[in-house]
Amino acid sequence: MVSSLNTTQKALVTAAMQQWVSDYPTDVSNGLLSVYTSDAALADTYIAWAGNQTSGVNVDVKGTYMRIDGPRLWIELICQNGFVIRNTTHYHTMYRDKTMDYGNSL
Repeated sequence: MVSSLNTTQKALVTAAMQQWVSDYPTDVSNGLLSVYTSDAALADTYIAWAGNQTSGVNVDVKGTYMRIDGPRLWIELICQNGFVIRNTTHYHTMYRDKTMDYGNSL
């Protein structure tokens, strides 16, 4: 869980969250980030990743997968080889607020 990480590691997780949340206007993104990084939320937020045996977790290698999953927040990123531009890393990513999307309002 994120709450067990050291200060530097927590800052990296927060910075990653900020990258997706900052697509919203500042008043919305600041509120969301505050909710996602509260002590209670971080105590129930987990990070998962996977890579291959050769490169480990490397965002430029096909098959690398990363996820931040909290009470409301869900961010995923997976790296794949490009289909149109071959031999180039192609990213698939998603961000969800589990309580405010699919017909709810931010």
